[in-house]
Amino acid sequence: EGTGSRAGYSVARRTRCNLGSMADAVTSTLASISQSLGAKQKELGLGDVNELVKKLDADGQSLKGTKDSSGVIQALGGMRAAVLKAADDPSKLMPAGSLAGPGVALKAASQLLSAKQSAMGLDKVADFAKQLTLAEVPQDGLLAPARDAVTAVEDALKQAAEPAKLIVSGRGSEACAAAFREASASLDAELSRLGFGDLTAKLKVPEDSEVSLGGLSNDLLQQLKDLEKLFEDAVKNPSSMSPGGCLAGCGKWYAGRICSKFQALQKELAGHIEALPDVAGKVESQLKAAFGELKDALQKLSAMVEGAADVPKSMLGMAGSIKSLDDVLGLDIAALQKSADGSAVSSVLDSLKAVQEMLQKAVQMVKDFVKRISTYSSSALRSVESALKPPAPCMPSVGASPSGAALMKHLAMLTKLDLSEVTTKLEDVSTRIGSVDGEVRKPITEYSRSVSDHVGKLDGVVQVSRTVAKAVAQVKENLQGLSVENKELAKHVEDQGGNLSSKCVGIGSTMKDGSSKLTATVQRLVNLPSDLDRMADSVDSIDDVLKVDMAPVEAALDVSPMDGALDGLSKAHEELAQSMASISGLVTKLNGYASQGPERVKGAFNPLLQCCPESEQPPGMTALLEKFQLLGKLDLQPVIAKLEPAKRSLEGVKAESFRKPVDDYANEASSEIKKVHEELSYVQKMSEAVTQVQTNLKNEAREATAFGVKVTSMTNDIHKGLPVVADSILGSASTMKGTMSELIAVPGKVGEMGKKVKSMKDVAKLDTKPLQKASDVSALHESLGRLDTAAKDLSQMTGKVGESSEKLRSFTADTPSRLRKAFEPTVSCARPGAEDPPALTALLQSTGALDKLNFSALEGRLTSMTAALGEGGIGKIRAPVSAYADSISGEVKRLSDAVAACKAASEAAKTVKQGADAVGNFLESHNLPHMDMPKMPW
Repeated sequence: EGTGSRAGYSVARRTRCNLGSMADAVTSTLASISQSLGAKQKELGLGDVNELVKKLDADGQSLKGTKDSSGVIQALGGMRAAVLKAADDPSKLMPAGSLAGPGVALKAASQLLSAKQSAMGLDKVADFAKQLTLAEVPQDGLLAPARDAVTAVEDALKQAAEPAKLIVSGRGSEACAAAFREASASLDAELSRLGFGDLTAKLKVPEDSEVSLGGLSNDLLQQLKDLEKLFEDAVKNPSSMSPGGCLAGCGKWYAGRICSKFQALQKELAGHIEALPDVAGKVESQLKAAFGELKDALQKLSAMVEGAADVPKSMLGMAGSIKSLDDVLGLDIAALQKSADGSAVSSVLDSLKAVQEMLQKAVQMVKDFVKRISTYSSSALRSVESALKPPAPCMPSVGASPSGAALMKHLAMLTKLDLSEVTTKLEDVSTRIGSVDGEVRKPITEYSRSVSDHVGKLDGVVQVSRTVAKAVAQVKENLQGLSVENKELAKHVEDQGGNLSSKCVGIGSTMKDGSSKLTATVQRLVNLPSDLDRMADSVDSIDDVLKVDMAPVEAALDVSPMDGALDGLSKAHEELAQSMASISGLVTKLNGYASQGPERVKGAFNPLLQCCPESEQPPGMTALLEKFQLLGKLDLQPVIAKLEPAKRSLEGVKAESFRKPVDDYANEASSEIKKVHEELSYVQKMSEAVTQVQTNLKNEAREATAFGVKVTSMTNDIHKGLPVVADSILGSASTMKGTMSELIAVPGKVGEMGKKVKSMKDVAKLDTKPLQKASDVSALHESLGRLDTAAKDLSQMTGKVGESSEKLRSFTADTPSRLRKAFEPTVSCARPGAEDPPALTALLQSTGALDKLNFSALEGRLTSMTAALGEGGIGKIRAPVSAYADSISGEVKRLSDAVAACKAASEAAKTVKQGADAVGNFLESHNLPHMDMPKMPW
């Protein structure tokens, strides 16, 4: 029940049947346990054991009351009490009939007024007042049905605004999220097909790709300067170039010849030296710019590749972020298209061509300068060799001069200048740059088109979801407007309910107070005959007569409070009629609101209905329409019916129908009360004669007390321990009774548990702790031990009772004569022919019982109790109780196992039901064919 799919309902229905069978099994187990334990009770004779425990309790109670069973102390105390009681009752200290006058007068007044009540109609007034007192005005929850109905609409409005209640199948955030996940998976496959994983590695700038001429240009510059120094030294000191031997004398001629040539070579060399930094700087600047452009272009291409590769992840992330239609409103679809935009690829690749041209230009500049230096070095080497050549073949070669040899060696080294390592490396980089275009342009362009296609489709899905989301937002706003109006209506109902309750409280209070005063006034008059009759019956002594209080009788004759009560009840009748009319008005208002509700609900849901198929309605709308239908069926007639009895009671209140019979009866009673006052004054003359008799009796009571103290001192040792033993027996018996009661009640409790088990919920509520508690009989065993001790104590006391029997034989026989002497004052004052005072006669009769007192009853009771303790102890109680407690423990274990199995099955069933719901919801949400679930082997 309550599942969201047909398949889920199919499984849940079968699960419920199987669980019901298991609940029935628990019921059978409980019935079996109840029967088993009942049979075990009979087998062990537990009923006989229980009767034995009850008898033990009765014997203990009896023993507790036998501590004074000898009657000695009681008799002496009774005599003393009788004497003192006689002294406290003056009416019995005088001859009988002395107090008859007041009673006769009170009886006569009672009989007369009782007859007048019916004749004057006072009994009818009393009956009506009593009915008015019984009339109740309901106060709390009068408009609770209306409040609950309006609150139900409010709750339905809140639930209808929940996302799950607004969206129909296929129009929610789940469908949008699924589209994003599908697009992400498709683009992931496209990335693999186009080989985007390899592109990232190809677009990395090689760590050894950068080339710098800084060190090479400095070395070359230093070599050129060294050559310049050699030329400079030769020009300054031409003789260093002179050969030895026969040409030593031709130094001047030789110097002139060398200087002119070396100066020309030195000047040309200076131009090369001057040009070298400029050429190197231009090449270095060209390389720096080229490699900077290269890095920037490759980074841009890498960013494009990475951005394109991140599109599926972004789509998957967007799918994960869509928890509701509100999340769809914040999706940035344009960012996805921008991430895979391939339009900028061409411009970046064109910039790489420019980098390639810059590198080629730098290579050419390096080659040109190398060629320049090589050409100069070769030409200079020939010029130097020519200048240093001897004028005649017979002359020695200049090679014999160290300076000349160094100069020619330096020039020969420069002719072999080689910077091909730099140029080759730069040419390799240029070639690699040229291959990037073919590797990158096509994959990025194709992937960008694919992303555009998917983004276009997603944009359509998002636009639909956004349309639904906006419709949901509008519906929520419309529902909020309805909720505001409904809350105002709810407040109106609540306020009117509070006002109605407040008025009813006031009306009820007025009725209670008015009817109470009216009833009290009438009831005092109605009760007057019985009050007088009770007063007549109570005047048996002088003190009774003197204590007669006529103030309540006089108060009963005052009927003035009745007027205010009648006015209040009339006003209460008017207010009650107005309250009943207001309830009818509220019903009319609620019916009007309910009749307009369906159209207004449809209007509130209209934006969403336009986005949904005509055959579907949002679940919240359906539930809300049902609540308005229930509100339209609201009936407050039962509330009005509850107030109708009070209204009818108040309609019968009329002042004149109450006032006249009450006033007439009060006047009649006043004349009778005057006669009673005359008779009461006579009795006061009899009190003086009684005072002396009271003093004499108190002296006699002191005599009896002194004798009683002597007898008590002899028996104190016997009775000191007896209450302790009796309490021990009673305490043990009480504990045993409780234990036996719980044990005997176990089968019945188990049977009742079985009757209550109707479903798995009932099984879950089963509590076996009371049964486990009943099986604990340790307290009973402790009580049996205490009874053994009590039996020993009683045996010792029985022997001591006999010792006190002989001490009760010396009571004097002059008590009757002393009593007669004490009553002489009242007897002498009595009227002629009067009998002895009743108290004197009673006291003389009570003294004859003192001669028959003894302790034999107490001694026999103690002996009987000692035997009962031995007979009803351990042997007949402990064994059957222990055996039955063990049986209960075993059955509790069997019941606990069955309950645990049911609870485990219930939890498993919940899990199966949740799974079935999930499967069913999935099939239906994806429009798949319905698949009935197979029956599961629980």
